[in-house]
Amino acid sequence: MRRRIFIVGSGKRVRETALPALRASESWELAGIASRKAKPLPDGAETREVIALDTLTAARLEGLDLIYLVVAKHAVPAVLQQLGPLVPASCELLIETPVMLFKHLGHLDRLDAFRRVWVSEDCYTLPCWDPLLATGECFTHAHFEQSAYAYHGFAMARAVLGRDRVETARSRTAGRTVRFAGGSHFTTREPRDYSVGRLTIAGPGRLIADHDPGRAHRRLAALGTDDELLGFRLDDADHVLAQAEREVVGTPAGGDGLFRWMDGMKRVGFLRLLEALAADRPAYSLEDALEDAVVDYWLHRFGRYRATAFSDPRRKPARMSYRLLTKTAGLLRP
Repeated sequence: MRRRIFIVGSGKRVRETALPALRASESWELAGIASRKAKPLPDGAETREVIALDTLTAARLEGLDLIYLVVAKHAVPAVLQQLGPLVPASCELLIETPVMLFKHLGHLDRLDAFRRVWVSEDCYTLPCWDPLLATGECFTHAHFEQSAYAYHGFAMARAVLGRDRVETARSRTAGRTVRFAGGSHFTTREPRDYSVGRLTIAGPGRLIADHDPGRAHRRLAALGTDDELLGFRLDDADHVLAQAEREVVGTPAGGDGLFRWMDGMKRVGFLRLLEALAADRPAYSLEDALEDAVVDYWLHRFGRYRATAFSDPRRKPARMSYRLLTKTAGLLRP
């Protein structure tokens, strides 16, 4: 039986990623879409009728398995407050990155209305990670040369290096250095530009790269043609995309590297998140996503981060301090 998903939001992310992924999926049935205003919304050869969010009722959401929430960042707390009394007790939530703005983190308790909460961080499930994960090797360092952006870069690094907590992070003009508690770390060079973006992975064996780094290495490469992505290769092993995944890739952007396929890879990553949830497997965790966003905020604001009881969003004192911050900013109701 197909599971039922309801989308709250109707912007570019819905049109260009969520709807194509749902058309390709055999696991999900789209139960409806709500947005700030009612309107028609193109969906491939069809047109969906989007209803106004303020007309949403509990009866309309009855029997849902999942709500995908993708609205403007500043609107997230208010929309969660509206959805809370309406959602069935068995309904889960897939929420867009970065979950909430830093100043809104005092509203995290509004997520409690849902049975479980996941984050739609599709950079964690990019298909280019398949060959790396298949090696079973424990990589210790990843370098993203103009190929990682903000909190998404943390998810990309976690996909390759593992899901340890962030211990320290530092930002300079040229990029970032982030160290995880388990000892691995990743670096970035900015600004992000997928047309020239590159990737280098280090571990116990020879260096892995999607380009020529000027020394002995193993090559990670895309399979297919200039206009068609079929999968990825590392060493002599090919990792081919499933048919449904090929359907959502689309065409590449400019450039000649692996990351020219980034838009299509993210659609595949989103589809994989949906398929994981349909099979009762985890998607990207709320805890990891909150940490990604909080560390990213600290780096933008102060240039450095160190995990402490009052900065680590996984810890109770930090959650209490966020609530105080939100209240001080006048964003909590009395």
